[in-house]
Amino acid sequence: MNCSTPRLSARGHGLLRLLRLHRPIVRPRTKWLCATASLMHAFTAAISLGPGLAIAADQEYEIHFQRSPSESAVGYVLHGGRLSGEYEWSFDLGAAPANEETVVYSVSVDDSIDVFVVMTSYDAGGIVSTLSNELLIAAVEPEPEPQPEPEPEPEPEPEPEPQPEPEPEPEPEPQPEPEPEFPEIPRTLGLKADLSGLISAISVDGAEASLTMDSLAATRDIRPSRCDLDGDGDGDLVLGFGPGSAGQVALLYLENGLVQGLGELVVGDTAYHEADGQSYPACGDVDGDGLPELVVGLGAAADLTLVVLDDIDHAYAPYPVGNEGRILVPANARAAQLGSALTPALGDIDGDGRDELIVGFTLQGIREISVLDDALAGFAKHPNLDAPSAVLPVARRADIGSRGGGTYPAVGDWDGDGLDEIVIGYGPGSNGWITILDDAQSLEYQKYTGIFAFQAGRRSVQESNGATRPSLGNIDDDAAEELIIGFPGDGSHELHVFDDMYSGGTQVFYGGMHIVSSASGDDVWVAAPDH
Repeated sequence: MNCSTPRLSARGHGLLRLLRLHRPIVRPRTKWLCATASLMHAFTAAISLGPGLAIAADQEYEIHFQRSPSESAVGYVLHGGRLSGEYEWSFDLGAAPANEETVVYSVSVDDSIDVFVVMTSYDAGGIVSTLSNELLIAAVEPEPEPQPEPEPEPEPEPEPEPQPEPEPEPEPEPQPEPEPEFPEIPRTLGLKADLSGLISAISVDGAEASLTMDSLAATRDIRPSRCDLDGDGDGDLVLGFGPGSAGQVALLYLENGLVQGLGELVVGDTAYHEADGQSYPACGDVDGDGLPELVVGLGAAADLTLVVLDDIDHAYAPYPVGNEGRILVPANARAAQLGSALTPALGDIDGDGRDELIVGFTLQGIREISVLDDALAGFAKHPNLDAPSAVLPVARRADIGSRGGGTYPAVGDWDGDGLDEIVIGYGPGSNGWITILDDAQSLEYQKYTGIFAFQAGRRSVQESNGATRPSLGNIDDDAAEELIIGFPGDGSHELHVFDDMYSGGTQVFYGGMHIVSSASGDDVWVAAPDH
């Protein structure tokens, strides 16, 4: 299909600004955010960008473009970045309205930074057109603030009259000693395990505080999950371990940041312990009774099954679901054939007061997750999925690198609306990509649709191992959770901190808040922020 050259033009200035996750930012209504743009198929359009209502720092723009003359074009993607030819983000505008030659979308922009924009189109097979011509939208220079007029010289004060000497105050009565208080524990970003098996908490300033010892942690392969296991108001820790750990899961009961009790669970049978033995735990309230249950993902030797355990009041007995708490997770044909470890995450994505189950797959090249309902629904396919299967593709091969794959989900309320978003990290070769899906009330889950994506970590980490492990937690006591990302491999001694959606905004495109690093490049840190 032949394509004419698109034309971009604009009046006004600005950088596309990321708005609330739960509201569409384009008209007609599109999905919440965008898939990372791989180059798609034949696009021909004339596009113009003109300002609408304007205020000091934000402007509303209307994007006008003509439909592609090709009948195979099914959607359009707007790309942008701070440097010419380097596009750091993209918005999937979706399909244009039928029977309208000229299409209009509306976006809000921040006019403080230069931005270069282009567009592409794509067909139903995911084939993408070449880029359109590039448009520079220059930042607006702020107007100088008016200088205040100089104040007149004050008149000299008269000399004060001498005051009489004050009478001595009586001796104060002795006060009782104050009650001892717990010291304020710094907020935690993650955990560290060393070769001796010592497990330590990593605070927001990179300081370490010892928690406990566990011989299984000496491999430095720990898989943490946080929740309040015993209902005392303090966040506790559930730790899984790598292959060879015989299905063991450690429970750390915390009080004011200090370990007050320890527990241990074992999942899987003897055959699994000998063949694999690894565990990926997640904890959350899947039945709405106020106490969290445990879901433990197993390795490839368990044939795509995971284990559900009841809460502490039921002594973590197998949950009454599936085969004595074991459930088979839907997966694509490749994972079903080759096998994969399962990486579960729990969170309330639909606002029903019970946590839903999101499952990732560690198999290299997998770019799907399974989205399952809560325990009262028997962990069936979530009704929000617009597909017969619970398996949801979340990235194309070109989106996260041709070598990338393996999905590692986390769930939390990044935008502070009371509903949880799904954040997905990827395995080696994924160039540091992170993708985010809005909650199930704001977004209908469809293949490659409504996905917001960005890269995390230093460029050297992205270009070497490139794997990402996200986790969400509230480290500043506001209404929304922050996103903390760890990096297996070359970046294992660092954690990348991104503020929540309301406070962080477009910081995701410029490196987040900051990267916290260990003084030793040999350390292994894992993201596990406070809740």
